[in-house]
Amino acid sequence: MDPLGNIPLMIPSLLQSSRETHPLDLRTAIASQIIFLKNKGYWRDLAALSPRGIPNIGNACYRNASNQALFAFPSIIRKLFHPETSALPVPISEKYQQTCHALQQLFLSLFPSCNNFEDVDPPDVSERLWLETLVRTGVCSDINLRTKMRQHDAAGYSEAVLSEVLDETFILSRKLTAKNDGKKSESVCKELGHGMLHLPLKKNLTSLQELINDYFSVNLIEDEQNPWRPEGADGESLFLTKYQESFRVLGKPKDMLPIQIGRFGYGEDSGAYRDATALEIPENNIVDFSKAYGRKPGRLMYRLKSFVCHHGSTPHSGHYTAYVQRGGIWYHCNDECITPLIGKKKASIVNDAKKTAYLLYFERMDKTFSLISSTLR
Repeated sequence: MDPLGNIPLMIPSLLQSSRETHPLDLRTAIASQIIFLKNKGYWRDLAALSPRGIPNIGNACYRNASNQALFAFPSIIRKLFHPETSALPVPISEKYQQTCHALQQLFLSLFPSCNNFEDVDPPDVSERLWLETLVRTGVCSDINLRTKMRQHDAAGYSEAVLSEVLDETFILSRKLTAKNDGKKSESVCKELGHGMLHLPLKKNLTSLQELINDYFSVNLIEDEQNPWRPEGADGESLFLTKYQESFRVLGKPKDMLPIQIGRFGYGEDSGAYRDATALEIPENNIVDFSKAYGRKPGRLMYRLKSFVCHHGSTPHSGHYTAYVQRGGIWYHCNDECITPLIGKKKASIVNDAKKTAYLLYFERMDKTFSLISSTLR
């Protein structure tokens, strides 16, 4: 049974009265309705609705899986329809308006009753609108008129949507340290605008928590092909193939933590390949991300909410599907086919899929965020 009853019907009825409005005005109108749902106590249930399939209009599985994974988050829905004023670009660009409107239309088309209304297109039409908007605005640089019907990497698409459309970015601080003739040489480089955290796989690490802890530890780098060339204390350029590297995330922790596992690579003999190494995720789906912010263990916890799997040998072939948790139930989203995973046997499918997941999306667990998503856990 639909947890919202007839509540979704309010949204398209509002759209019907806003047919001739500017895209931004339409977005504002939708936002006011969302605020009403929030004030009435229905807001936290929006992301608990059972997912609805998205038609594959041609090599679109990477978009379908990524969108399903993102739409499982209350914070993403809130950001899409009612972003904080300070987060809006100033001035608001036409590109921003177009992409937000198209993504809103796709989201609304996945409500159970929305496609019965004139103003909300069915999922296949909304997906085509979204694709054409991506091509026209250039939000995702890999998708253009020549490549729009090709398979793409879901990570590149997700990162573009998160950073360019939803303004979900974080800053990584990279610190390099080395010694030269007994003198310490140090450099700090801030990398801006990351939509996802990229974690390289390591053969000696078998769990996601180990991978996170290792990435945010001080690591010794030995690389003959890509030396570090800092300026020494005497002003001369150094040529270092051995040095220490460490990362930290700057700023406030986000409600959502998107992680890309480095499963794809390129070999001189084999060409592009996919690493299918199994990576264990705790049964309770919780990871400790405290170390990334320099905090004590247990101070910043995240829980797995959705993930995208890739089935194939290279990033530009094969098939993408998503696993999402809504209303306490896991669903497998394979384009138009949505399968609820209920019971011990079906639950084991989720655990097996997590081992080879490519993109993982976690929600933050703390008192502030629990006010929004407590009913979803």
